[in-house]
Amino acid sequence: MSKLNISFRDPNSGEFHQVQGEVVQKLVQDNPQSTEELRNDPRDGQVDLFVHMDKNYSGGWSNGHRRESVHLQIDKTNLTDDQAKALAAALRTGKDDAIKVEGSRSFNVMTVQTDLWREKSEIFGAEHHDPSVSLDGQEEGGVFLSEDGVFSVQPGEVSGDLKVAADALYKAAEAGDKLAEGENIFNRNGVSLETKEKTLSNIQDLLGQVSESELTGNEAAQLRSSASTVLTEMMSSLGNEGPEGELKREAFSTFHGLIENETLGALKESMIFNAVRLQAELPDAERDVVAGLRAEIAPTAPPTDKWFADGKRELNVSFAAGHGEGFYEGITEYLGKQGYEVVEEGSTSHWNAKPRRLQMKKQINGEEYTVNVDLRNFHNDSFKDIDNDDYDMVVYQGHSNLGNNTRKSVENAPDATGKDKLIFLGLCAGKDNIDRVREAFPEGQLVTTFNSSYFNTKPSTEGRQFTQGEDMKAVVQIINGSLERASWQEIGDNIRDRAVGYNHEDKTLGNYVTPLDLQLGARFRDIDNDGSAMTMDRHFNVDVLNVKPGVSSSLQPRDNSADGQKLNGELPHTAASFANTIDLYNPTYDKFSHKGRIMADGYFKGQAGDPIVKFETRVEDGKKAYVMQVNEDYAHINEESLRALTMVEYNRHLANTEKYYPVKDGVERELVGLLTAAASLTYDAGYRDAAVFEALADHYDMPEGINWSDAGKLIRDEHHDYTGSVKLARKWMEKLDPSVVEALREKFPN
Repeated sequence: MSKLNISFRDPNSGEFHQVQGEVVQKLVQDNPQSTEELRNDPRDGQVDLFVHMDKNYSGGWSNGHRRESVHLQIDKTNLTDDQAKALAAALRTGKDDAIKVEGSRSFNVMTVQTDLWREKSEIFGAEHHDPSVSLDGQEEGGVFLSEDGVFSVQPGEVSGDLKVAADALYKAAEAGDKLAEGENIFNRNGVSLETKEKTLSNIQDLLGQVSESELTGNEAAQLRSSASTVLTEMMSSLGNEGPEGELKREAFSTFHGLIENETLGALKESMIFNAVRLQAELPDAERDVVAGLRAEIAPTAPPTDKWFADGKRELNVSFAAGHGEGFYEGITEYLGKQGYEVVEEGSTSHWNAKPRRLQMKKQINGEEYTVNVDLRNFHNDSFKDIDNDDYDMVVYQGHSNLGNNTRKSVENAPDATGKDKLIFLGLCAGKDNIDRVREAFPEGQLVTTFNSSYFNTKPSTEGRQFTQGEDMKAVVQIINGSLERASWQEIGDNIRDRAVGYNHEDKTLGNYVTPLDLQLGARFRDIDNDGSAMTMDRHFNVDVLNVKPGVSSSLQPRDNSADGQKLNGELPHTAASFANTIDLYNPTYDKFSHKGRIMADGYFKGQAGDPIVKFETRVEDGKKAYVMQVNEDYAHINEESLRALTMVEYNRHLANTEKYYPVKDGVERELVGLLTAAASLTYDAGYRDAAVFEALADHYDMPEGINWSDAGKLIRDEHHDYTGSVKLARKWMEKLDPSVVEALREKFPN
């Protein structure tokens, strides 16, 4: 095996370190699933690093630029404790240059996944398990594990009450859920193999009691959820060989049984996702089982077996064309060039609308297939035909209106699960509505965009008319691939090769999230509504507590304590999703946007002086993430206010933590944040923009003269930087009275 030098700097001491790693495997990462081929044993004495990096030969994606994944191993005996701690600290920063990997060429390291915290667990946690110490390190309200493998809320407590045991198991699962990526409650607390064996036996016993117990349906489901999380924590702590491997296989068998018998759809999906999260470090047989489970929540192909059952050879598409840019006529002309003919003219009247039918006939393996596209103008109704059995695909192509077109379409949609439907949303930044659409139509397959999608236009009598674009090219690839009974892997490859232009930063992704892209989509989903993005949420909460909303423009705290129950986190998740949208279009964030890095992690228990929203840079799924949490004492504030506050705090977080944040002037920096908040208010669905902005300005103790009238007008009048920019901040400063600017200078020095 070849060797590569791995260099890193301790972010705390500044000390430089360099070690050598053996190259185990190299992959060209030409699609989002490439890295799933990587595998490791987390307790084999080798520190594994899955390093994903850009390799630039001669510049540009189309001219030698590619992404590679390399599996490196460092013998743990060759890694000193100081080096291990420095490497861990560097990786936790989430910076793209946290480590450098050098061989014959230099690489730009993008993400790193590692089992460092488990291989060197003795220096990152307790060397030996102490049953009197809480697993989460809390002095109050903690959870304990006895040497006999019993969880309890008091050290050494043993109860025969199933509800008491279920509560302790819940808290153990929550303790695991709060740990950083790469850690688990067993390694962190130095739990012995013998105690793990007893813990598994006790969990199996608890699960065996459920069917004959008096637990409610939700209580029983929560016990199953907590058990599955603790089992994944245990498997994560075990190697694949010897006694550890035997216990790991037994734990997996119990875990797999939970999945197979689970009747609550969202909980089952969460369990399977946690299995996929572990897949790289499982023994071969268990990896194969997980591959089969994965297909249950990430279909490998469109539902063509249902579409073309019983000799049916028609594919019917309900297609909504967006407003502006002449999409209706432009899409008609584009499809005409792809072999479609108008066989039935439609009416674009809103009151007497009738779709225009375009038809194409195509020979596939000696059989004739017919594709019917029923094209209509969009009226906030992308999902109008989601419950119509006559259609197989539901398509929208047009502008996103900063996500509002999809949101309103979901609100106007008929009740349906989306069973056997393929939904395509061709618009900018569709990722930010993935959760909303999947929650509305959980049995449908969704394809949408990650960032902006691009198209061309030509002059027309009404201004400009669509001629061609990435979304229509992607639709054609999906239709043609479906006729060929192609897999999502094949269709995704064709979309990347034939639909996506090189103006996108990452051709590996290709700008379209397909049903196969499980881990990617999970960054934007919250299937249990606890406010934590699925990619970081190890523990499914069956019940979340809804919070009674307060006055819409009030930013005053109140006691929202839930007595240990999770608060409903839909609003934090919504705020994070919209922040990704604003982030994408704001030129201030060009160095940080296009990644979908903003994620929510529910609520935190605030203390006096804590902000309403706080951000932290973390590593999730090996990637940098800007993670927001909402102060529990403000869980009642409305969506308008929370979204606006989120933008101010996001801007401040970048300014305080990112080396390349471009705005150096303190006042300009703060005004950029306020303008992003104003953009959020302008483009949300609320109507109390002025009241909310004035409350926000008061909350941040802004000087008199910082008002909605100026901020809102700047955003509404802008046609390019319509989510804010330093250019707009300077315009605003020019309008302000000098005394206001002076007050801002005192408050926000450079």
